[in-house]
Amino acid sequence: MTGEASIDILVAGGGTAGWMVAAALARFAPPGSRIQLVESEEIGTVGVGEATIPQIHLFNGALGLDEAEFLRETRGSFKLGISFDGWLRDGHSYMHAFGDVGRGAGLVPFQHYWLRAQRLGRAKPLVRYSLNELAARTMRMQRGRAHPKGREMPYAYHFDAGLYAAYLRRFAEARGVVRHEGMIAGVERDGASGDIVALELAGGRRLEAGFFIDCTGFRGLLIEQALGSRHILLAHLDAAPLAEPRPLRFTTGKRRRQWIGNCLAVGLAAGFMEPLESTSIHLVQSAISRFLAVLPKGRPDPAVIDFFNQQADFEWSRIRDFLVLHYWANQRHGQPFWDEVRAMALPDTLGAKLEQWRAAGFIHREHEELFTPVGWFQVLAGQGVEAAGYNPMADAMSEDDLVRMLDETEATLIEEARAMPRHLDFLRDLIGAPSQQKVPA
Repeated sequence: MTGEASIDILVAGGGTAGWMVAAALARFAPPGSRIQLVESEEIGTVGVGEATIPQIHLFNGALGLDEAEFLRETRGSFKLGISFDGWLRDGHSYMHAFGDVGRGAGLVPFQHYWLRAQRLGRAKPLVRYSLNELAARTMRMQRGRAHPKGREMPYAYHFDAGLYAAYLRRFAEARGVVRHEGMIAGVERDGASGDIVALELAGGRRLEAGFFIDCTGFRGLLIEQALGSRHILLAHLDAAPLAEPRPLRFTTGKRRRQWIGNCLAVGLAAGFMEPLESTSIHLVQSAISRFLAVLPKGRPDPAVIDFFNQQADFEWSRIRDFLVLHYWANQRHGQPFWDEVRAMALPDTLGAKLEQWRAAGFIHREHEELFTPVGWFQVLAGQGVEAAGYNPMADAMSEDDLVRMLDETEATLIEEARAMPRHLDFLRDLIGAPSQQKVPA
């Protein structure tokens, strides 16, 4: 690395991704590191209301952010799941809720008991066995447990992405990150290695670093325009709108290589999959976590780069499978778009999951893929993908005991949801007064 800094990194681009990277590096890079960020106020960002998944707690918690302050600063609210209203067909609704659905017995997961009960005509819709969905549908919220015997209820957030970026900027700058205002006019590369040496700004300024992180959005000024990593293509409001819609044009896919030499692409510069399951910020977060695990001091080793790219490929492809399922399993017959996606060729990995589910109600989580069997279960059932069988161990329970287990689970969860405060009251109580907790230095 250049100079005497332990780590010398320049982040190109701000926005949510850029300032998440800068904040994480400010918090975790070793003492003596030099972290810089360059952005231009002349360039707009894809600043929207952003939805997240529960993993955002890991990132905010690692930084030491106070939740009440974070919600105030980002105008945030809580999120308990993702509702698909009118998605499968008109008038139909289901929810991919966070957290558990029902409870298993012994070695048998809940979906097998539910499938057996469904065959017997004794199963109720999954909402009756999901604490998160019951709470969401009745506009209730809690942190921790509503009562000692209750369950933890995982949750995520909705917030203003622009305000989140500004919040993280203040965090990062307070910890030594240096921000440069300017338009990137050129990328200077080493003639021998091909590595990036410096960024040239409009007006003639030149910013050097040992490592560069591309957060320049869809343009990919470093990873694509300078280093040539191309994309791999991957196969209704109930209230008045708060603002005019903002149409966005984008290429769905990911870079063939997100890390090349001494440059890593993060955020939209790395790729984009539609926000159907709120994975955009998570993919920024997971890239940061993966990068910190192999944080290079000096020129990165090719073996490390290959490992990072392989892990990214796995993560993105499995998320792709989950998103494709939502489109393929539709019942909107006679509508050209929906007819086309229902007939699309499926990735082999998704095809295998579907075969396992349809044959025996089996759901397998491969390695560290993002979505859990419970998530897959809710979408498969919600999208009307039928399973022909279930694990025969579920037959060991008598029909009366099976119905009793389901009824007791439902009653307990309804009682827990009723004990929770109203969502808006809970939010107001939490953020109504500034917290006395200080963010650690």
